[in-house]
Amino acid sequence: MGAVAACLAIVIAVGGILAPFSGGMIVSAYAYGTNEEITAAGAVMNSGTISDSGEMKGQPLMFYLSGKDIATVRFSCKNQQINFWDWTEKRDEYGNAQNFTVAYGEDESEYYYLTISWVPNAIIRELTDNEDSTIAALPEEMRNDIIVMEITFENGKTTTKAITISLLDDGRFFASFDDYQISEEDTFINRPDSEAIGAAPVIEDNYK
Repeated sequence: MGAVAACLAIVIAVGGILAPFSGGMIVSAYAYGTNEEITAAGAVMNSGTISDSGEMKGQPLMFYLSGKDIATVRFSCKNQQINFWDWTEKRDEYGNAQNFTVAYGEDESEYYYLTISWVPNAIIRELTDNEDSTIAALPEEMRNDIIVMEITFENGKTTTKAITISLLDDGRFFASFDDYQISEEDTFINRPDSEAIGAAPVIEDNYK
């Protein structure tokens, strides 16, 4: 019993030491509209599909981040494009871009309204322009993509997350969200940030 108590004391002490370093650095991702959490295990997105002819129905992936005291997030999309919309109309917005940085701020209640849409324009063009092309015949690099997020908190600490996206044979999309370690091969992260497009046009929220 003494040994068990000693081990428990060590665990509590280590937890107490590590707690200040991990506090406030937890970031999660949720599918916009359904509020389904996108986890490391991944899930099939039910918000949009694409056909062999290139016709897209719905939105393949639109998500928002949840956390605390996020100062900025730099988004880098490897193969396709992403849009950023601020439904509070307080921040710069970005359309059909690949790299950009967004200021979040201390008010975490606004994070839900900062949405990122993944736009598979390259896939659509290939399926639309090439009559013989099908989803199953697309090269792997086109059917897979990644959005890396370099997150800086108000206290100066940083973390890196990523959403990986895969196009399934049936036209649905599979996405997962997890920690990420940037490597020398991730040259797409070194691309310069795109310029903001200013205020977003009014678009209908189909989820309401």
